[in-house]
Amino acid sequence: MGSRTLSIAFLLLWLHSAAQSLPDRNWHARIPMELNIGANLADLDGEGFGQVLGSVIVLQSGVSLTRKENWGLSILGGGLLDSYTYSKEDVSYTVGLLSSRTEARIFKLLPLSEVHESHLKFSIGYGWVFYADDEERELEPTFRAISNSFDRTTAQIIPEFGVSKRFGPHRVDLAIRYQASIQASGPALRTELSGTDGSFSTATASGDFLGLSIRYHHGFPERQLIPLRPPNPGTMERQLDEVFIGSTHKRSVKLILWDNAETDGDSLDIALNGQFIHTDIALSKEKVRLKIPLTPGPNELVIIAKNEGRVSPNTASCLLKTGKRRERLLLSTSLEENDVLRIVRD
Repeated sequence: MGSRTLSIAFLLLWLHSAAQSLPDRNWHARIPMELNIGANLADLDGEGFGQVLGSVIVLQSGVSLTRKENWGLSILGGGLLDSYTYSKEDVSYTVGLLSSRTEARIFKLLPLSEVHESHLKFSIGYGWVFYADDEERELEPTFRAISNSFDRTTAQIIPEFGVSKRFGPHRVDLAIRYQASIQASGPALRTELSGTDGSFSTATASGDFLGLSIRYHHGFPERQLIPLRPPNPGTMERQLDEVFIGSTHKRSVKLILWDNAETDGDSLDIALNGQFIHTDIALSKEKVRLKIPLTPGPNELVIIAKNEGRVSPNTASCLLKTGKRRERLLLSTSLEENDVLRIVRD
């Protein structure tokens, strides 16, 4: 079990790293930290013994990816503790089974309240529990118990239904969860109970349980734009010439600029939503490549002539990449007029 646990840990660490370096699409990568609390019962055959509801605790973590806060998938792994309690007269016996597990899950989010950024969440998971050989013996005044677990891997199907709420880049889930074993070659835990009065019972446990899942998804905030300098009201109050209107699912677009005519000392400033993000861009035959981060909703990208060079106006060739779409634009700015690109991030 140790090597399996170590393999799961390395896989999850790799997924954590890979999630943070996803290509720039409208995916949200988060690290879920999950606690499941549930109840279970074993199949008890025979006479003279009883049982009470056992408890289940699951702790696991992994990585979750959400597409446009609409649907997504997650991979998690961690530890599982099953406990079962049997009794005879006033004496009880509890046996615990510690194992490692992993699961892959796909989920769907349905809007519940746009104001509170909450959703109904439906999901289905497929997982595996890795059991190991072990034995425990207990001698009580009125009975004897022998519990055995077995070296096997059990597949499980795990449906969930609940609510999910967003807090900035983070999410919190609260869901009802049912874990059912499938393709099991035998019980996960077998306990033989024999009483001093000749009674005998056998309890077999499969690892199934019904419980409550509490899950916190730690998100990664988008990089905030830091203005290089305060906007100059004079330059921002120039007339605007709209040279592009479009939309994209991307978190950023790429802007490539170069001088399409004689290099005469033209230079540009660029402002996004009222903040200067690039200044003193000198235009030449060599292309300048810029990555422009976008905020959700409408974005106003203003191209401002810092000067007009030796020949007026300030002209430049521009290639705008908004994902698969490429737009070739001709920019022409002056000390009286700015060019503006309006881009809506869906």
